[in-house]
Amino acid sequence: MKRTIIAVLSLAAGLGLLAATALGQIGFKQDERMLVQKYKASTAKFEEGKALFAKGKFGEAEKKLRECLATFEKHADAHWLMAQIELKRGDVDAALVSIESAKTYFVEIGQLYSYTHQEMMNDLRDQRARLEESVRAGEDAVSQLRSQRPGDMTQTEINKQQGAVEQDKNLIAQIDQQLRNPIPQTMTIPASYYYVHGNVLFKLKRYQDAVIQYQETVRLDPGHEFASNNLASILFAAGQYQEALDVLIRAEANGVKINPAFKKDLEDRLAKK
Repeated sequence: MKRTIIAVLSLAAGLGLLAATALGQIGFKQDERMLVQKYKASTAKFEEGKALFAKGKFGEAEKKLRECLATFEKHADAHWLMAQIELKRGDVDAALVSIESAKTYFVEIGQLYSYTHQEMMNDLRDQRARLEESVRAGEDAVSQLRSQRPGDMTQTEINKQQGAVEQDKNLIAQIDQQLRNPIPQTMTIPASYYYVHGNVLFKLKRYQDAVIQYQETVRLDPGHEFASNNLASILFAAGQYQEALDVLIRAEANGVKINPAFKKDLEDRLAKK
């Protein structure tokens, strides 16, 4: 299934949106801007590593991922992909560290995104209040100038004040547009993270722990072919034939391709009980 072999980059998309829009917004703080810029720079390296991984060039991919993490240590997707490379070369303990780091950092950076968005919204509200005060002061100044005897200088000052008022009103309109954007919730860890975690735990022969990870994968992505089949296989090996069959039936209902011989074997075993 395509979704199982393509990196799930919801976090990258979220912070990418932050970089694309928030950096240009009024009130975005310098330290947060620098954080996003570092994330963007590291993501360029991650994308190179992901492309190399897809071509089977795992050594070169790992080099790019390490460059990515040197720039931004908490790049969750880089840890996620690193876990897969380490798993392929049989370094299961390192893969476990990487996938656990991926989950931790995904949640942490997701929370940061939500928090910084809230901070930005608060700053925008403060700036809006200051701009409204500036508009009122400007309009009062225009009224006073109009009450004076007409003259070239008076009209020039009126035009200047009116221009400043219009500029402030335009900024208020921009802020109002930004304030209509909802504050994002903390983002959910992708199904693919749980799937890789399950694979690592399976290699470590921690089968019940692997079951939990595969179950979460399928809960988040009911059409996840490999997680469904792996889950059913573990349950089968544990003698939990009905549970294994239930997994296959649900998977099939969600369009997952299953092994019909495996399903038939489960049905035959249950029929003999």
